[in-house]
Amino acid sequence: MRSLNVKSKFGNYEIKFHDNIMSIINEINDSVVIVDSKVNELYKDYLPKNTITFDCTETNKTLIGASDLFKELIKRKIKSNGKLFVIGGGILQDVAGFVASTYCRG
Repeated sequence: MRSLNVKSKFGNYEIKFHDNIMSIINEINDSVVIVDSKVNELYKDYLPKNTITFDCTETNKTLIGASDLFKELIKRKIKSNGKLFVIGGGILQDVAGFVASTYCRG
């Protein structure tokens, strides 16, 4: 596992990068999980039932795709300090990273 410590005027936090999904299963049960729909098909038996799936296509790498994630977070009443796990590749990391950095930010 690799990690990146981020220092921000809003507070410090750590971003963790894992190569194996099974190594984090126990950590994610009390968190919001956003997962690539293809990855979800492979690991759905191990992921929390309230996992948010995202169809990772270039056409969803838009503000409309981000809006879908915002709606899911709002529906689940997630606060700005909620823990977010994102499991997937570049498209999902881009969209979910944008959502995480702008959600509930005023």
